[in-house]
Amino acid sequence: MLLVNAAGRIDHANAAAQACFNGPPGGLLQGRDIADLFSGTVRLGDRAAVWPPGDAPQHGFECESQDLQHRHLVVRATPRFGVFGSVSGWTVSVRDCTAEQLAQQQLDAALRLLNHDLRAPHSTILSVVELWRLRQGAMNEADLLSQVENNAITALSMADNFVRYVRAQQTELRCETIDLNEVAAEAVDDLWERSRERRVTVRRPQSGGAPVHVVGDAQLLQRALGHLLRHALGRSPGGASIQCHVVCSGTGAAFEVTDHGATPEAVEGGVDLAGSRAVKAGDGVPVLPAEGDYALGFAALVARRHGGMLRQRRATTQGLTMSLSLPRLQSGGADSGPTPTAPAVAAVPASSSVSSRYPTP
Repeated sequence: MLLVNAAGRIDHANAAAQACFNGPPGGLLQGRDIADLFSGTVRLGDRAAVWPPGDAPQHGFECESQDLQHRHLVVRATPRFGVFGSVSGWTVSVRDCTAEQLAQQQLDAALRLLNHDLRAPHSTILSVVELWRLRQGAMNEADLLSQVENNAITALSMADNFVRYVRAQQTELRCETIDLNEVAAEAVDDLWERSRERRVTVRRPQSGGAPVHVVGDAQLLQRALGHLLRHALGRSPGGASIQCHVVCSGTGAAFEVTDHGATPEAVEGGVDLAGSRAVKAGDGVPVLPAEGDYALGFAALVARRHGGMLRQRRATTQGLTMSLSLPRLQSGGADSGPTPTAPAVAAVPASSSVSSRYPTP
């Protein structure tokens, strides 16, 4: 709880407020501007600032919001009135609902997986088997087994990607200084056999250049880059090529994958997936994975947890460029770069993964 005076300064903050805003129990929040404390915290509904600078609310309010640390906060402000009826200050309470929100999202995702995503491939298997029974001879046994196998692989892959997505939400990041070029090269190498089967050439990032250092979890980042490569591979026709690059811009670095498949309508039309703004050719728009797309959802989540973002844009000729951007470690060494952190929470129980014979699509 925070007690705020009419000038917008904090007069008192209890221990819970100190902990919520990372203040030690010495009262360092006292005297701070409440608008400064809520800087970057926006309402979930309209993305407006919770407490705009110089614009104190005239009435009490309660809203759901998100801060710069991507926490889900419920903010409630109740005005206090003086003897003449004017507002003399506010009592502000903040409740961190991040864990509850995450649990609800995981429950919704699990229900969607069980009720919809996994039903589709299994329904297809049953339909194929029933068709074969009714019209024996219309489909040979090899085609039947091939369709059953492909749909079984799809179902197993969905389950595998879902488990990885949930783990990526909860697992504590094992951060270290890594070269993004090396992580990208390993991700490309892991896809070599599958790209050869699809007759698609995956061009590795050029070697021999200066290292591009970032701070992050190498295993999670490599898996995220692998999902981007598999997404591009699935969009590419036989005989096509996929280009991979590691690029630097300002204080950031990005791993980019360009394919030659059809450009999604939302990107082709120059409007981002949220439909909120027009973009110029070459600009990247945030990727909002479709429900059930746990592979791209995993990549977008890993990017956010490392302080970056997953974006997409129309390629120069035809196709799509997906870019996973990250904060870049500056030349001053490890101390000068960002150090992403994640809350330590209970890990998801281990689950068997899809066999190497059946790679994740």
